[in-house]
Amino acid sequence: MNVVLSSGRLTADPRISNSGDLMIARYSLALDRPVKKDAPEGTRTADFPNYVVFGKGAEFAEKYLRKGMKIIVQGHLQTSVYQKDDGTNIYSTDVIVERQEFADGKRAEDGQGTAATAPAPAPQQYAQQAPQQYGQYAQPAPQQRPAPQNATPAWMNIPPDAEDNVPFA
Repeated sequence: MNVVLSSGRLTADPRISNSGDLMIARYSLALDRPVKKDAPEGTRTADFPNYVVFGKGAEFAEKYLRKGMKIIVQGHLQTSVYQKDDGTNIYSTDVIVERQEFADGKRAEDGQGTAATAPAPAPQQYAQQAPQQYGQYAQPAPQQRPAPQNATPAWMNIPPDAEDNVPFA
């Protein structure tokens, strides 16, 4: 199975190019590595994989993604090889993006977060602005219902004689 799920911050604005009628966006994310137990306080390490997105996803990246924004990306790995003029093979491993979403909260939307330049709209606002234009990228976030106050969860309503009626106890 070839599936990549990443969450990180954009290291720069996406680089946009065109191949015929197809738009291509390339960017890299800073992905934090887990900190080792014996590492000195404040030590952080990161990886910087490359991502490639095509078509409508590239248009979305060009319009809304900016350096410093935190995003979530789903895709798959692809390794490419090409030969330089001197005959040396150059290998490249990229994540081909299938889905990308905003991960910053309300603070980044208000301009108080770490997003550089203009902050992107929240997914709900984006879905209202262009619901048909970008397909899966325009899906609103699911709404959560508040939990009822002082309600006992159903799994806690256990009859007092339940242990007496269990055949394997």
